Amino acid sequence: MRRTSRRSRSKLLKATDVHPLGYPTVEAIVRMAAKLEKATNGKYSIQMYPSMQLGGEKEMTEQAQVGALQIARISVGPIGTIVDEFNVFNMPFVFRDEAQMRKVIDGPIGAEVLDKLTNSSARLVGLGWMDAGTRNVYSTSR
Repeated sequence: MRRTSRRSRSKLLKATDVHPLGYPTVEAIVRMAAKLEKATNGKYSIQMYPSMQLGGEKEMTEQAQVGALQIARISVGPIGTIVDEFNVFNMPFVFRDEAQMRKVIDGPIGAEVLDKLTNSSARLVGLGWMDAGTRNVYSTSR
């Protein structure tokens, strides 16, 4: 009887972002992919699709909802249409400074807001926060 070796099959996860390669949020996923593949001895791998290859954030959200992709970095704006509490992060001057913002999003309040997405009927899981840094207001008047 001939013996065949059974190779474990690798699970490929699809990830997407609207930004190009080299952008911080894309690089975070690329580096996470390398760590995941190493930590699982190749059992899991992530294929990154940057630069809107799989569509804009609305399309990315819809694809994640039906399981066509597993990881999508989506801004709070589009998610605010699903879970209203996300909209607070789009308001100007919500935080005193970057330190306060990080304390809030990485603390119990941020976890509670992510849980609202995970526990909604949207079929999405909020994994964590990625920020684009603080925003500035420029004006020519004093």
